[in-house]
Amino acid sequence: MNVNNVKNTIEFRLSNGTLDPNVWIENVRLYGRIVQMAHELGQIKIKLKNEEKLTEHEREKLYYSNILKTNVTNDEKMDALMKILFSEEERKVYDERYTVNKELEAKEHVIEKMKSKFGIIDFEQVYENTEIGRELIENLRRGQENEYSTGSVQEK
Repeated sequence: MNVNNVKNTIEFRLSNGTLDPNVWIENVRLYGRIVQMAHELGQIKIKLKNEEKLTEHEREKLYYSNILKTNVTNDEKMDALMKILFSEEERKVYDERYTVNKELEAKEHVIEKMKSKFGIIDFEQVYENTEIGRELIENLRRGQENEYSTGSVQEK
């Protein structure tokens, strides 16, 4: 997920690629709840600005959302996020995912490896060494004439 405060947007990126439709549904539920909660937190902030009284549930959401902005452990942030988004029963699948990924990271250091390699990727070289099939080029030309001029996609 990428949050752009300048454009006031949230971008959800491809997550845990799978063909399992249950995982897709879980991802959509997660993303939907994040958007829903962002809206609800915005409404809470308006109430605060107008000096209106918050419900206990609203105060709890605000408390956990503030934890996400502090310098606490990832475990504490995960717990706060799950408390904002899901009931205890609904959290189980996301808690399991977090645990599996945390164990994988501790064992494989995937994030550290990505960070160390990301800095040395030469994207121009990747582009130059990637062949684009003639059929894909033709489909782009036919289907996206307004976005792609004939000269913008070059055959290799």
